[in-house]
Amino acid sequence: MLRIDKATGRTLIERQEPTEPIAGTLVYLPKIDDLNENGVADLARKTLAMANPAPDARVYSGPSSPWWYSAADLARLLVTAPAGASIGDVVRDMGLRLPRGVPDGLAAEVTKERASALLEALRERYKPIPDDKIGRIGRDALGDRYPGYAIEHYKWTPPSSGIHVPVTIEVWACCDGWKRRDMSVSTTVDTYLNRSAVLAGIGASGGTEKVYLQGAGISWQSVAAKPGRYQLVISIITPTLIWYPMARRLISATLPASLANLSAEQ
Repeated sequence: MLRIDKATGRTLIERQEPTEPIAGTLVYLPKIDDLNENGVADLARKTLAMANPAPDARVYSGPSSPWWYSAADLARLLVTAPAGASIGDVVRDMGLRLPRGVPDGLAAEVTKERASALLEALRERYKPIPDDKIGRIGRDALGDRYPGYAIEHYKWTPPSSGIHVPVTIEVWACCDGWKRRDMSVSTTVDTYLNRSAVLAGIGASGGTEKVYLQGAGISWQSVAAKPGRYQLVISIITPTLIWYPMARRLISATLPASLANLSAEQ
C-alpha cells in the first residue's frame, strides 16, 4: 500500500503483501471524493486507451526548461522542495545543472531575488525548447474513425514575463451524417490534457451552421460548420496550463482546420 507524505510530497510504501504472479499491473483507486463523480470511470478508460503511443506520436522525455518559469514560479518550486533539499538538488531534478558561479544553499530559504538570478543564469545556459518538440498524440491514435484532423504547434509568451511555453493543439473530427434540409449542427467533445482525458474540459453545442464552444476560458464562441452531427476530440499538450490563450488559438485556427479537412475528405 502506498501513501503520499503531505510534508514532502514523496510516495511512501506503507505496507507490502505477497501476491500471486500475474501479467501486467493492476492499479486500484478508491471511489471517494472526486473519484466518485459520474463519468470518472469512462475518463480512466479513455486515458488508458491513449497510453500506447501511435506510430506517428511524439513523446517529450527531455529535461524541464527555465523558459517555462517566471522568477516567482521558480521561487515557489524551490521553497516547496523536500526538507533539506538544496538548490542544486532541485535544479538536477529538473534535468539541468547548476550554472557555475551561482551559489548553492537550502532551497527552502530561497528569495525571489535569488530565484530571479538563478533563472537568468539558467536561461543563459539553456535555449528554449522548439514548439514542436513538446510532443503530439498523432493522427493515427484514433485510427480511421476521425477523417478530419488538424495540428498546430505554437509558443505562448505572456507579455513582460520572458516565458516561452510550447503548446501542441490537435483536433480530430468526424461527422455521423445529417438530415436533408436540416441546417442544424450537433456536437460532442472529448478533451485531453497531456494525454489524459479531463472531466471539465471544452464543451460544445450546436446551432445553425455553427459550433458553439464553452468552458476552459471560452464563452460561447462560434466556429462555422456545415450541418451535421459531429464528434470532436481535442488534445492539448503543454508543460504549463493556461486555458485562455490556448482556447483562443483553438477557435481561431486548429478547430476550423480540422472541420475543413473533414469536409474535403468526406
